[in-house]
Amino acid sequence: MLKKAFIKKTQNIFERFGIYIASANQNPDLHKRLVKFLNDKKIDFVFDVGANEGGFARELFSKKFKGKIISFEPTQEAYNKLMILAKNNLRWTVEKKCAIGGSEKEIEINVSENSVSSSIIPVKEEEAKKWPGLKIVKKEKVQMYKLDNFIKKYGKINKRLFLKLDTQGYEMNILKACKNLHKFEGINLEVQIKQYYKTNFSFENIFNLLAKKEFKLVDLEPGFRDKDGSVIEFDAVFLKRN
Repeated sequence: MLKKAFIKKTQNIFERFGIYIASANQNPDLHKRLVKFLNDKKIDFVFDVGANEGGFARELFSKKFKGKIISFEPTQEAYNKLMILAKNNLRWTVEKKCAIGGSEKEIEINVSENSVSSSIIPVKEEEAKKWPGLKIVKKEKVQMYKLDNFIKKYGKINKRLFLKLDTQGYEMNILKACKNLHKFEGINLEVQIKQYYKTNFSFENIFNLLAKKEFKLVDLEPGFRDKDGSVIEFDAVFLKRN
């Protein structure tokens, strides 16, 4: 606990000067490969949907990403921390607190004990018992917007976009509703082999949808593992076909 507190304090000190230290619980190899692609393709904006407290953005900046990041976060506490973290970085914009989805309306989000597990979709009761961090501690109301609104805002002529999705089981809803998915040069998303949430789709459904949208799978990285060591979620990177 003391070690984690020291690391967090050190990160905060350096970030005041625009220096970002990667978190140990993120996968450095994947982010290094991803940043190479982003810089090679001269990506102007990365949409960081489901930003939480900014871990993904910090990883990209620590690996020398040259573009800008637009972060989206729906939960209040994480959003407040995100705003503080990004305020001194001119290449990091935090959009108004909102959820990204398939409609324009006010919705409720389930805030979990471990904030990174918060989701619009309810968690399965049996999984919450197995993993205490998934336990829902409160619900918050937040406005939902379609991703297309922000593609129009940032994806002007000659602007190159990349999408990162980490929305705890809600990824398929966002992808299906987006009419301008082709505007993105690539997509990085967290994919669950085993579903913690009450969703009715599988990772195969996501792969098939993106294939139909002319995206190809180019990279995989194992993420969280079950107690027996088996992989239950991974990061996947898709690039637009030429």
